[in-house]
Amino acid sequence: MAFRRSRRIVILYCGMQFGLLGNPENRRVAYFAAACKHFDLPPPLVFSWQSYLESPESIHRLMEKVDFMRMDSPAENASVTKKLIELGNRKLKPTIRFGQITWLKEYYMGFSKILDILSEQRITWMNSPSDIRIMFDKWASHQRFKQKNLPRPATELVPESIQAFRDKRSQEGRIFLKPLYASSASGVCAYQWSDKNEQLIGPIEIVKKGAQVILYNSLRVRKYNMREDIDAILQTLLPQCMLQEAWLPKAKVDGKNLDLRIVVIAGKASHWVIRQSSHPMTNLHLGNTRGNREALINVHGPKVLEDCFSLAEQAAACFRNSLYAGVDIMFNRRGQPYVLEINAFGDLLPGILHEGLDTYTTEVKALRSRVS
Repeated sequence: MAFRRSRRIVILYCGMQFGLLGNPENRRVAYFAAACKHFDLPPPLVFSWQSYLESPESIHRLMEKVDFMRMDSPAENASVTKKLIELGNRKLKPTIRFGQITWLKEYYMGFSKILDILSEQRITWMNSPSDIRIMFDKWASHQRFKQKNLPRPATELVPESIQAFRDKRSQEGRIFLKPLYASSASGVCAYQWSDKNEQLIGPIEIVKKGAQVILYNSLRVRKYNMREDIDAILQTLLPQCMLQEAWLPKAKVDGKNLDLRIVVIAGKASHWVIRQSSHPMTNLHLGNTRGNREALINVHGPKVLEDCFSLAEQAAACFRNSLYAGVDIMFNRRGQPYVLEINAFGDLLPGILHEGLDTYTTEVKALRSRVS
């Protein structure tokens, strides 16, 4: 990781001061504060996304007091989400219902404007804004992985109109459809079709109000088999920009599909969790289970785990100005691993320890060792 030179030539451990740009009510902020406390460091100086968006210049007063800045996700705050969407398209005055899947492209455009501004500031970031910008774009991340010849499911952009999408697809097949600019499985669809039938599976709820179709994130993964429902979903999601990935068969343990979320910190895979599901989506917040590590090794052997860790480290190395990242890795029944996604804010793994430390404490430890 290449840090920009700090304004302080020597940083004493007792005086190392972190700043944090995030949503103060979010548990991520509390976890990072606890990590600082573990090393008897001062509490991080927290600057809210809300305050930044209302008065961007005011963050400079905070920057003068800190040695390192951490950026946490602006998500899970309705007011911040609305402001980022408006920044992405100043013609919009969006009304967003809780959990609604909408304005994903405009949200990213607004967020990108902020990241571009912050990347020009003389700040030493734990994860650089320019790296975060790429990680938040699934197509841009895919391109970066392919440049390094990292194994990925076959991926391509899809048309924004449903008719063009249907005209382009093959006679039969199955793919994952993913919004370019979403996270936490928002808007992700497992889609399969033949000349007679089609099915779409996803954590999506359809609400129809007359001719209006509203999509909501659902904690229950639903199956849609009616053409009318599938069209309603695709007509809403495709204009928000999506890619398609080959739907590769995942390895299984106890009859359930699995993949891995691996957190890479300072170049090393450390914390990890097995995500298991009876349906195509493995995200834990969808009611899926954390798999048993011993069972995975007993079924698939220790080497496949080593290969997954190595690939996660290679994926994170594509973003050399970031101290940490969460990398999603799957492997097939032959043990071949593939990079699925990378997440700049993917270090939230409550209860998972490595060498007795959680992800946030490990990040602080790694940074301390680099400036000692």
